[in-house]
Amino acid sequence: QKSFIVIKMEDNTKITLRPESSMVISEFQDDKDNESAELSLLKGGLRTVTGLIGKNKPDAVKLKTKVATIGIRGTDFIARLCGGDCLEEEKTYVDLDYADVNSPTLGPEINNNLPFGLYFLVKEGRIYVEQCPPGTLPGTGADSSGCPQIELDINQSGYAGAKAFGITPKVPLFLENDPHVEFSEIPESNLDALDVLQDESSDALQCEVTDV
Repeated sequence: QKSFIVIKMEDNTKITLRPESSMVISEFQDDKDNESAELSLLKGGLRTVTGLIGKNKPDAVKLKTKVATIGIRGTDFIARLCGGDCLEEEKTYVDLDYADVNSPTLGPEINNNLPFGLYFLVKEGRIYVEQCPPGTLPGTGADSSGCPQIELDINQSGYAGAKAFGITPKVPLFLENDPHVEFSEIPESNLDALDVLQDESSDALQCEVTDV
């Protein structure tokens, strides 16, 4: 409940999974002729810093949830499924100010109430988010799939829920200041050194996943 995990993929994509979260790596292909990556966030939250697949073929990288699908443009973003638990966290940041964003499309009640749904924040680059009705397969945007879509730039945040979808007027404090997600700032050299640490100390420090 208090632990986090940092996953480094073969293409240098880095995923930080916060406590009490559940994620499925549905697809990961890093060969040049067939690059694709698909993650499914089932519960909780994560931060993703895209690697070579996202840089070479951004349309091939997606994060799916039960309320919306996030596509990337080569980026670093945070996503979290929550509601009342995030509202409780929000109330603990009494000495911090909200960060305003440009061109908000939702009303201030989203920040005031934080209803259950998917919250997301762009740290670097750009993302697009697509929300399709139940039973509709996501496509590549409103023009092709008929599903509403928004695009977010750096430092913009958004919300996708049952009754609302768009860019939030202010960046939620629980997203901007989540200490578990910020742990993903671990330097690459430290992540690479886990192999050495594992040999010298404990097998619990790292696990390696390979194709069967």
